[in-house]
Amino acid sequence: MQKFVCSISRKDLQGLSDLAMQVYRNPDELPFTYFRPIRDRLYSWGFDAIKDAQAVMYLGRGDYDSYQIARNDLEDSGWLSPEIEINSLDKIPLGEYLQAGISKMKSTDWA
Repeated sequence: MQKFVCSISRKDLQGLSDLAMQVYRNPDELPFTYFRPIRDRLYSWGFDAIKDAQAVMYLGRGDYDSYQIARNDLEDSGWLSPEIEINSLDKIPLGEYLQAGISKMKSTDWA
């Protein structure tokens, strides 16, 4: 198993979680472009950060028991384009998933 280190700082990932919770506060009133601020932030961080955010989201959702397992499984599955991978993060409870994932990460998972 390859050892991955999250390329996003805990502070930045928490900021993304906070942004997602703010954006999704009123899901019934979301305009079509609701995901744009989240998408823009992820694009600014680069493809590795998109991959890391996806692993943390799935960890927080309960799909995996650790960041390392999540990141390795996603790596083994292969990556498509940043656009497609960002679309997989377009979940209404993204903020909660990220928050839960952050709380499950070990100190060795961070750069």
